[in-house]
Amino acid sequence: LMLGFLVGALMLGNLADRIGRKSNLMLTLLGMMFFSLVSAIAKQYSIYILSRFLVGFFVSGNILSIVVLMSEIVGPSYRGVYGIAVLGSSAIGLLCLSLAASYLQSWRMLTTFVT
Repeated sequence: LMLGFLVGALMLGNLADRIGRKSNLMLTLLGMMFFSLVSAIAKQYSIYILSRFLVGFFVSGNILSIVVLMSEIVGPSYRGVYGIAVLGSSAIGLLCLSLAASYLQSWRMLTTFVT
């Protein structure tokens, strides 16, 4: 996942500059959803590892697009507050994931649920 995150950050930032942030956001959302579902149904370990790499790849491009789009929309006076809100929301997401994981014991069901 983290290696994909690194590669995605290097590649998808340039792609967002070329095709636009909104188009990149949609591409990365679709990629994240598709490869998360692939990882949930993967029967072979190599397919699972590849799909998690690609999830990380698309997550990094998604985060880059969201942060830049958000900072362009709100203007310079509120950039810091909204940046903290966007990036700080990941902690809330982890809390929600922990709650869901306490009820869904199967990792396949959990992956499908959070996708």
